[in-house]
Amino acid sequence: MKRFFALVMVLALVLSMPALATSTTPEGWFPLTEETKTLSFAAKQNANQIDFGDMLVWQKYEDLTNVHIDWILIPSANFTERINVMLASSDLPDGIYKASMNMASLTKFATEGQILSMSPYLDECPNLTAFYERHPDVVTSVSIDGEIYGVGYYNECPALQVGSRLFVNTEWMKNLGKEMPTTIEEYTELLRAFKAEDANGNGDPNDEIPLCIADDAVGTLITTFCGSWGLANHGIKEAYIDLDPETGDIRFYPASEEYRDFLRWLNTLYSEELLDQQCFTIAYEEFVANGTSGLVGSFPYVNTTLMGLMEVNYAGLDEALTGPNGDKMFAASQSAVYTPGAFVMCDGNSDPLMTMKWVDYFYGVDGAELLFMTEKGLLYDTDENGRNYYVDFVASNPDGLTMSQVIGQYSSWSGGGSPALLMDNYFIGGETRPIPLDAATKMIPWLPETVWEAFSYTTEETEDKTVLFNDIDSYVKEMRASFIKGTASLDTDWDTYLGELNKMQLPEYLKIVNDAYARYMGA
Repeated sequence: MKRFFALVMVLALVLSMPALATSTTPEGWFPLTEETKTLSFAAKQNANQIDFGDMLVWQKYEDLTNVHIDWILIPSANFTERINVMLASSDLPDGIYKASMNMASLTKFATEGQILSMSPYLDECPNLTAFYERHPDVVTSVSIDGEIYGVGYYNECPALQVGSRLFVNTEWMKNLGKEMPTTIEEYTELLRAFKAEDANGNGDPNDEIPLCIADDAVGTLITTFCGSWGLANHGIKEAYIDLDPETGDIRFYPASEEYRDFLRWLNTLYSEELLDQQCFTIAYEEFVANGTSGLVGSFPYVNTTLMGLMEVNYAGLDEALTGPNGDKMFAASQSAVYTPGAFVMCDGNSDPLMTMKWVDYFYGVDGAELLFMTEKGLLYDTDENGRNYYVDFVASNPDGLTMSQVIGQYSSWSGGGSPALLMDNYFIGGETRPIPLDAATKMIPWLPETVWEAFSYTTEETEDKTVLFNDIDSYVKEMRASFIKGTASLDTDWDTYLGELNKMQLPEYLKIVNDAYARYMGA
């Protein structure tokens, strides 16, 4: 309890004040070149964004730097495929912006020589250098054989330590005279009440969806609730990996008895139709339609914007749900690294040092303000307490545009994945709107006490681990669906499931992970 109140008080102070950090970009840094120079960047573009060259953010930055960017825009729907084809050719841009590369991809392209090491230029990058000094574990996590080949989408915003949050329909609770649950048992009973008692009050007792998830996000369902069974006890960055609480050894938790019990609960929800029966196939648009029509009782997600006008009916949990064995943890925690390869430099880059100086700006306060806020008076303003906020033109657009649609006319950050540092009072996306922010604030005291960054693997380990993981991951996802739906039995088929994992060389996979963990811990 002391931990709870101490953390809440600290968080309240952090969230009530503007960022105190100052940009370490030195005076005289700009322009980066006296004569205008051009770099070419391939970039991921989502459907809400105009041509990057027409965006105010890049017009302002070109004036500041004297560097013109030729943008090669690739739709997000087929971005990875197109980038892989591009990197297999000899016609490479100077860099890839919003590259969305994980460590396996970075290792592959670094080994094959398509992307360049950034390490020789980091001494000339004051903002990145300062960030890495504050987070030495990040350096370990993102290094490949001692070199850094990509700069990331990094986070120092307290509220964003929490990934998905669990939202509950408080209007339905009020209609039924229910209180916010604090245990898995109470939450289950609340879902049963939502289903049985016409919770939305429209006269149709069969149209409520007690628990709904978006866009086939069963993985989000798992990470949102697994902490109540003591799983993912060091966060979710290393997929399926935590520490065995009894031995302290690396554990593959989808092979644990606690995970089996967790799936048994999810099977109960599914068999009683408390969990959306379309959860394995639902499209994002269907989920939004359910939410905006007032049919959703509870859902895990990073924010509430997809509920439309109905979002005011939702609130986050007051505390993590205590599980059947007394575990009380919210495992869906984010580390400082969202995406390790948000920007990479390609082989043949015409000016690597200038490129790195260009991207470094966005890891300081001034650069964050430019990217995420862009222009005061037009998109944002500041209140009497020094807190930045989006003006109504963005937050409540008179033409009915969503926040992402408005932002996409001026800046390229919406959709995530930019090479930049998320920091309090400068990133004010959907996750930091009042309801999601409150939900995150309440979960912070219940996050794992130690949250791992992703481990760093050698080139050889990455190659071996990727091959093994692809088969193991596919099988785990296939079987968790079968166990949840009841087409496989957690009683009679569990031993077969464990046997198949061993046939897929799970022990060899864990040996690779354990070696990386030992290095991560400095052993």
